[in-house]
Amino acid sequence: MTPRSANILFVMQLALIAILICALFLGQYQLVALSWRILLQGACMTILLTAISYAVGITIAFVIALIRFQRVPLFGWMIGGFVEIVRASPQLMVIFWIYFGVPYLFKITLSPIAAALISLIVVASAYISEVFRAGLLGIPKNQFETAHALGHSFWQTQHHVILPQVLRNMYPALLGQLVMLFKISSLLYVIGVIDFYRAVTIVNNREYIPIEAFVLLILFYYSFGVIFVRIAAVFGREIKY
Repeated sequence: MTPRSANILFVMQLALIAILICALFLGQYQLVALSWRILLQGACMTILLTAISYAVGITIAFVIALIRFQRVPLFGWMIGGFVEIVRASPQLMVIFWIYFGVPYLFKITLSPIAAALISLIVVASAYISEVFRAGLLGIPKNQFETAHALGHSFWQTQHHVILPQVLRNMYPALLGQLVMLFKISSLLYVIGVIDFYRAVTIVNNREYIPIEAFVLLILFYYSFGVIFVRIAAVFGREIKY
């Protein structure tokens, strides 16, 4: 996509956001405004859980991708099995496994927030590891050999030679995983986490404003998706040149 077409698309996205805001104000927005505290709390919880889980998940994902790329016997197969199981399972099932299964198996107690964070980290690490592994497989093998011949250690090679190229090539896919994780966070309401989705549901149940609630949900998740994509477009031009 050319910069001009990207800018046109961004203007269209802003226009849609403006239409959604107008639709919200044409309804009973006063009832929405009266519940600003719980809505703000839910929005902050969604953003915080997404940010933390993505930061931790992307770190774990890179380690997983390295282990699978190096084809470590047995351990690599076990991690590969974990990744495939998580990716083949509905995200809602992963949340249930963490919240109900882990406390039952290990006789521990997990709060809804802790279970939500662990669930998002598990999902993020499994999906993002495949992005990193694809990036590593796209790096010519002679670069590893050259870095080793120049005296670089394994981690120096990854840090100075491999990782910059992987991030440069894979940043659109990495951004897609961030947007996916942000949307998956809306499932956390099932274990009692008051995220933005749960907050809007509470307001709707109390005030009965389904249209306003629906528009507010679309506005929140779509707006942040547009922001993420725009940041990635700017960041992509920076790392490209």
